[in-house]
Amino acid sequence: MYKIFRDIHLALGLFAAMFLMLYGVSALQLSVRTIFDRIAPTVATIEVPAERLGADIESPEKIRAWLRAKDLASGELGSVETSSTGLGFDVYRPGSWWKVSYRRGAPMLKIEQLESHWLIFGVELHDQSGIFHEEAGLQAWGWLVLVMSLATLLLAGSGLVLWFQRNKERRVGGIILVSSVVFTCALMVFIRL
Repeated sequence: MYKIFRDIHLALGLFAAMFLMLYGVSALQLSVRTIFDRIAPTVATIEVPAERLGADIESPEKIRAWLRAKDLASGELGSVETSSTGLGFDVYRPGSWWKVSYRRGAPMLKIEQLESHWLIFGVELHDQSGIFHEEAGLQAWGWLVLVMSLATLLLAGSGLVLWFQRNKERRVGGIILVSSVVFTCALMVFIRL
């Protein structure tokens, strides 16, 4: 039985190693975010004649589809603001963010693209949530996070089984495990206060 759990533990560890390292690096970046917030994104502005969109100029979804078809912006539709004078919305994907704005009656649709530095990309991936996205890349990432989360739980479970089967390390391992659980629970309580 020990050999079976050892092989499962090894296979899961090898399978999840690169993902867990990437996730760990992005978690480290989040813990010292003020350092990375100083890295300004690259900004580029594009103006597109509004007449190219015709009647679609009033629909953020249709504008986004048109921008994607022209390779000007691709991502998920973010916040949409509409008013009597025009509309504005965001298109977002990790690493890139587009701010699209249009003033009614104006001849141009304004697109401002913000491109993050490659060091920020891991943090933006870390911030993604959910498994259902319009963009195929984000959806694949969401499913990968789910699979890796399950693999990590199985890795921890098989590690506990392996640890429990080794009589010599039970006492030390038990102290470490209890200390970790107490510290984590106390930290969660203090964060909520």
